Amino acid sequence: MIEDSALILKRAYDKGEIIDIAKAKSLLDKSELINRLLIEPKQDLNLFVGIRALEWRLIELSEIPFVDILEKVQDWIKILIDKTYTPEGFSLTGNRDGILACHNAMITSVLIKVGFKEKDKWNTLRALRVLNHFDRIK
Repeated sequence: MIEDSALILKRAYDKGEIIDIAKAKSLLDKSELINRLLIEPKQDLNLFVGIRALEWRLIELSEIPFVDILEKVQDWIKILIDKTYTPEGFSLTGNRDGILACHNAMITSVLIKVGFKEKDKWNTLRALRVLNHFDRIK
């Protein structure tokens, strides 16, 4: 059985091997797994189910090192942020009523793994770690 190149990249990264961007990009481009995960979700990204599909796809992709260098991943991260970000947390409905701790955790995890850099959004991410919307339990 031939090992997928994304798995080769992940193993090398986990072992602490030094991997240059060009080699990482080459391994990602050759990966059957990555190419399958980069197929556009069938669901409409303007609907809840479409955002969920994109969220799960990015969760899977974020497990592979260097995936953030791929243009489609960068585009999907931007779409996810544009569709879910509120000053109070990430909402799959676009408003406070759609904020759930599990989605905040999943989206935050993806953003950390892909090296998200929009500083204005990080204040919300830090607050989520501390508050986690426990006031909504009442």
